[in-house]
Amino acid sequence: MNPKLNQLLQVMDRETDCYQDMQTLLAEEKNTASLSNHDHLLKIGQKKQTLINALKQMEGERLQLVEALAREYGIADQEQPLTASRLAGYLDPEPASRLADRARALKRLIKQVHSKNNANAKLFSYYLELTHGALKMLNDLIYGHSVYAKPGTGARVSGYGSNRGKVFCGNI
Repeated sequence: MNPKLNQLLQVMDRETDCYQDMQTLLAEEKNTASLSNHDHLLKIGQKKQTLINALKQMEGERLQLVEALAREYGIADQEQPLTASRLAGYLDPEPASRLADRARALKRLIKQVHSKNNANAKLFSYYLELTHGALKMLNDLIYGHSVYAKPGTGARVSGYGSNRGKVFCGNI
């Protein structure tokens, strides 16, 4: 078998391993978010960034190998970029089958990772909305109470509810 094709298969295997690690991290991130463990969330974020950097590097390697194989097999440039799946259509049946299987598995895993990542993003958005609502309710209680109201106006002119970022008014 072609050594470049073997390299391509190895790169795709490494990518698959990274995406599986990312899936594990996303599940851990979801559990950690519900426990509000800030330090652990930061560590998970750093691990995710490390995996993303590794995946970008492997994607570049895969692209170079696919382009090299395309030149080797005399596949002309086409309007659509040549992918591993399309490259498999130009190979002998046995290597084509191996490449197509790996490409399908990798594509399926990437979709799962995207789905989990989007679910976590929605979860974090929901947590932020809850926090915003709790802070707004707290400020409504504070500014609605006559002891804490600013003299004269009775209207909120500062605090979280007025989008100035303060939770409590500096003047009582």
